[in-house]
Amino acid sequence: MKNKLSTLCCMLALTAFVTVALPSCGGDDTSAPVTPPNNNNNNNNNNNNNNTNTDPTGTQDMALKVGSTQSVVNGVTRIDAQYNLTGGLIASVGKVSGLGSITSIPKTGWQTSAPLNIGAGYVVYNETTEVFCRLYVVAQDGEGFHVKYQVPFRGTEEELALSSSEVSFPAEGGTREVTIANSSITPFTVSSSEEWCEVEKIQPGTGVKITCKPTDIGFASNATITLTQTSDSKTKTLTVKRGAIDPNAVDLGLSVQWCDRYLGAISIEGIGGYFAWGETETKEKYGWSTYAYGSSESNVTDIGLNISGTQYDAATNKLGDGWRIPTRAELVELKNKCTWATATVNGVDGYQATGTNGKSIFFAKRGGYWTDYSRPAYVETAFYGWTANRDYTNPEKAEWFHIFEDRNGNIYPTFSGGNYVGMNRCKGTQIRAVKGQSYSDADSHYTKSGTVSGHDYVDLGLSVKWATCNLQADNPWDYGDHYAWTSSNSSWGSSWRMPTKEEMEELLTCKIEWTIYHNTGGYRITGPNGRSIFLAAAGMAFHADDKPSDMDEEAEYWSSTYGSGSYAYGFFVSCNVNITWGAPRVSSSNSSYRYSIRLVTE
Repeated sequence: MKNKLSTLCCMLALTAFVTVALPSCGGDDTSAPVTPPNNNNNNNNNNNNNNTNTDPTGTQDMALKVGSTQSVVNGVTRIDAQYNLTGGLIASVGKVSGLGSITSIPKTGWQTSAPLNIGAGYVVYNETTEVFCRLYVVAQDGEGFHVKYQVPFRGTEEELALSSSEVSFPAEGGTREVTIANSSITPFTVSSSEEWCEVEKIQPGTGVKITCKPTDIGFASNATITLTQTSDSKTKTLTVKRGAIDPNAVDLGLSVQWCDRYLGAISIEGIGGYFAWGETETKEKYGWSTYAYGSSESNVTDIGLNISGTQYDAATNKLGDGWRIPTRAELVELKNKCTWATATVNGVDGYQATGTNGKSIFFAKRGGYWTDYSRPAYVETAFYGWTANRDYTNPEKAEWFHIFEDRNGNIYPTFSGGNYVGMNRCKGTQIRAVKGQSYSDADSHYTKSGTVSGHDYVDLGLSVKWATCNLQADNPWDYGDHYAWTSSNSSWGSSWRMPTKEEMEELLTCKIEWTIYHNTGGYRITGPNGRSIFLAAAGMAFHADDKPSDMDEEAEYWSSTYGSGSYAYGFFVSCNVNITWGAPRVSSSNSSYRYSIRLVTE
């Protein structure tokens, strides 16, 4: 009897304990009820709440203590003192029959906390580790709750579907979001191929946020964003396009229009990009070790004498739409037909070229990369820029345009630094592009009058008839050879000879105009009868093996007339159509001046 009474007292005491304890677990709206509500409709996914209680592989049991910061699931999720699941992101999937009933990761309903319900299922997400976990609340358990969970949880393994496969930004950059079109979340990681294109996951994985930085060089560029599925490493790619700065074409009253900025610059005073000759991409270091078309001065690839508008033209490659690197003749035209002055734009010093119509372009002092330099040299001192022309006699070099100022404030736009030698093609300089087809004087201006001994001539209405080509030239725009002076130099037959000083002086009575003919600068000389010859500006050479200087700019030709001492007469036409007579030294040695020869016949 005593034992029965003791047992009854214990049962009454336990009943009293439960009666007190249970309300303390669900005393207000935010506390967790002992049993889930009858109408628990807060499902936010397509989970199949089947009636199976089969636990998936990897299921773990745990007693989560209320209010304990040490008792967590998935590294962050716990039960707070108000009986809420908190920590990380949490999505309730409503009442389920077991952990295995949670089959997918919901796209919506994510919160930083969710009321705890016995018999309910949840998906929790650790934003730091980017790992999902599915969790099922089994029952109340002493100071907390008995839960079952599985981590990592990958949900339904289906291929990622993006709302877009391509995103475009202007040159100024911006931010865009691309969503995942799947009905549930498929865990993934994301990366970008380019530093200017930053990408981050929209937590917990409903899409990606793309931040495109503004262009710092002005070119159109592409990046690839790669999304890699956690479950099977399958990838999905997204192309990001950033537009180019649209440069302006300035009409200076010349044969072509000139770009208002350097190739790749985002402003008219900007730096732009540095390019090796014939290469279409910028790089960090310039020299033979990084050059695409040669490894040394003695080992270069021939990519042509004029690359304007070709596959080797960086301006054409980057800008398209008729843009290209200017030829030497077009830069000669810019040099001689514009007026030059110093100028400052937005605090950057440089030079201003004003065309015949009063419009101007600005050349900032931006220097260039010399061989194996890791940074540009002569910045804030001078401008260096490629022409489209390879050096005439040195295949490892190319022509460059140089603008500098002397101590007296005189501005010198010149070629190859004034020493008439091209620069190694592997170096990096800026490019000032032109737009439009290369101008060429009309062939109809140069109709031949007849032929003598197989060589064509033009009758200008003067005392002699002039050959259409220079000696050793194949056509009127070729330079031919450069010769030391002799009173007679002809291999064309006895009727052809060098002109006398007096016969050359007759050309002074003709109309003389600088022009470009088949990419060669020179002079159209029109006689009193309206017929014309083209006198190529072939320049001069100081030595037998020298590259000619002043090509496309100055026409320097021998007469047969001997002067006095060691001098003979020559005919000189500069680009501003000043005509002078010189008396260069006569010598058969390599130190002799060497000019072109244009023959005449009776």
